[in-house]
Amino acid sequence: MALDTIIQKSVVIDTPRAEDLAAEPAEWADRFQFHVSTHVSIADLTNKWDAILKNILQGRSATGLIHADTGYGKTATATALWHYAEQKDIVAVPPFVWNSIADMLTATHGWVCYRLRVKRPDLIPDLEQQYKSLIASSDEDRAHSISQEEGIPLDYAKKSVQSLKAKGDLMDAVSANRLIDYLRVATSTLLKAEYKGLLILPDEFELFTNTNPDIAKNFAELKDFIFPIFLENSLPIGCVVLTYSRTFSDIQLREPYIFARFNKPEGSLIDLEQAYGKIEENRSFAHELWEKLSVGCNLTAEEEKAIDPDVLFALGQFLGHPRTPQLISGPRSVVATFRRAAIHYGEKKRPYSIFDFCADYISQGLICFNNQEIDAVKAHTSIMSQPIIGADEVRQRVVKLLCVCPDGVPEEFFRKHGISDEDRLAVIQGLLGTHVITKIIGPTLTGYKDDLQAGDAIIEILKILRSQYNPASEETHRAAVRSFANYILPEIFQQRTGAAHTGWRDLEKMEGDIEPIFQARLIGTSLRDYPQRTLTVHVGTEKFQKISLAYRESQLFTSFIFQTQGESSSHSPNTCDIRADGLYFGLNISEAIDNREIPKDIGKLGDLFLPESVTPSLLLSMLDFFDQEATIAKIKELKQETHVEILKSRIRDQLIGYFFSAEVKMNAESQQADLAQVPAGKNFVERALGVLIKKKFKSYRSVAVSHQWQKNLGIYIEEALIKSLCPSCPAMLYV
Repeated sequence: MALDTIIQKSVVIDTPRAEDLAAEPAEWADRFQFHVSTHVSIADLTNKWDAILKNILQGRSATGLIHADTGYGKTATATALWHYAEQKDIVAVPPFVWNSIADMLTATHGWVCYRLRVKRPDLIPDLEQQYKSLIASSDEDRAHSISQEEGIPLDYAKKSVQSLKAKGDLMDAVSANRLIDYLRVATSTLLKAEYKGLLILPDEFELFTNTNPDIAKNFAELKDFIFPIFLENSLPIGCVVLTYSRTFSDIQLREPYIFARFNKPEGSLIDLEQAYGKIEENRSFAHELWEKLSVGCNLTAEEEKAIDPDVLFALGQFLGHPRTPQLISGPRSVVATFRRAAIHYGEKKRPYSIFDFCADYISQGLICFNNQEIDAVKAHTSIMSQPIIGADEVRQRVVKLLCVCPDGVPEEFFRKHGISDEDRLAVIQGLLGTHVITKIIGPTLTGYKDDLQAGDAIIEILKILRSQYNPASEETHRAAVRSFANYILPEIFQQRTGAAHTGWRDLEKMEGDIEPIFQARLIGTSLRDYPQRTLTVHVGTEKFQKISLAYRESQLFTSFIFQTQGESSSHSPNTCDIRADGLYFGLNISEAIDNREIPKDIGKLGDLFLPESVTPSLLLSMLDFFDQEATIAKIKELKQETHVEILKSRIRDQLIGYFFSAEVKMNAESQQADLAQVPAGKNFVERALGVLIKKKFKSYRSVAVSHQWQKNLGIYIEEALIKSLCPSCPAMLYV
């Protein structure tokens, strides 16, 4: 069975010690070659490889540093680069454990001699002599150092060095400077053999801490090694180092400027975790690897279906999650999943389903290797014990899907696996705020938040609102009108300040009221040439559409009527009725802003609410809730003032975009073509009123526009009065 090849594929590529690579280069070449045949190159890394190799092919040096946590395929990536370079006739030293400067010498010399045997074995003796001279001089340096430190004769020190080396108790004391000298000789020798250059790929680099606890000295050696290579522009020498995220952080903390020397050409400093997490056109690394394995392992058409596409989708979510290292062991877990799928298909003769994947994911050690699944296991156990789940198999399937879709379960997944909307909603709504949150794609476990520390206190505050909120109650309707008056009207009507020609005054804050209605008579204008207009602003539910007698005498009107009747208005669009005296809006506050996803700006609400629950009515109630004294006290107690203000601002912006959308503008424009140039959004009302003002007051012409026209007019009247009383008095003002 071709799937046996996948079963035999190790989830980890062993990285040899330098001495093992040097002793058995052909054996390691064969091992790496198999992994290359099934390795999936990440799209944007090929360009980086080409840039690095271009430097070498043009006779210049190249450096790079690839970092990632355990399980992200650092060695596999280095192996792919090794193969890519050797295809271009560059001698590339494959991955080896870099624990000391001596390791670099040992691995490089062994591999260079292995490649020289192919083209120019006659060049090996001279290189061997260079190598032995370097080792001898290094031993001499070590002996001198021991002689001085221990106060013993040099001859005794030399014998001590040789004895310790024979027992394997002493690492070769090769300095970085001597290593650089050797690399220059080795590269020149390779060029004589008509190779294009030398590329070294040291792996599992940990600042030499495994062999020397003197960190300062280790940093000095690292600089003495990488700086000369970075500056080399006459020989094609390259070195791309692979290391762990923790080592990268250590360097960043202690001597971050070193990173600049690991970045030739620019872009060679690579975060592998970010690269593997990319999803393009709904295809992830998992999809690419399965396709490559299918071809490389000659799978039959039936065997290619051994793993359900839903599993590949779930793996893609894990790899792309902002907290991937805490959830899964990176690409290593992808390979482990494929092995499980191959074994499962061989035994069951049916595809490995997303529920099989869930069972393996929460069985420690089968998919993950660093206990990343612990939180999911705890959540699964806790949720399954909830009364809402019980022994109901369908509802148990809901929980299993939540466990393996960290970015959210799409709605079609539930239907595909025989889960009705009734069961889906019962489970999700019953667990929201405790075990479940909703993201853009759909619901998932609370433990899969992008950031576990961000804003949890706000959720605790909003739980109070959720327990009180009733979309059909009169109190909710009053809260909606109050929020619209206090948060939306000040945004859509410019407030007149100082000596400004435009803007409105007399818009006051709405306090508590016994009915869901707000009315105000404003004075001002949205056009500077038409000052001192009167405008009635009316906000109410469908039960309070009539404008009161006291507010009917204005020149202009804006009416905002909320449709609150649930099912009867569930698909009713927002409208804007254009009349000669104003704008009359019908606003649906019962329909979800987006049934499929909560808008990104307010995505935090997904911790408590389903997308279909996030209606303008809820958002308006939320703004009003934040203004209540008890809520304000709670916000201060939890020190969430800044977070709440940010959320309020985002909610307000969402509501303005919803109430005065492009669709509303098109509705208005269909009635009056002049509104074509009026933008949707925040400025729609003001600009539309400007168009109506010009039409309503066609014969009006302003004589002059001046900040002091009232003062000047007063002086003119006063002087005219004096002149009429005393014709012989000199005129004081001429207009």
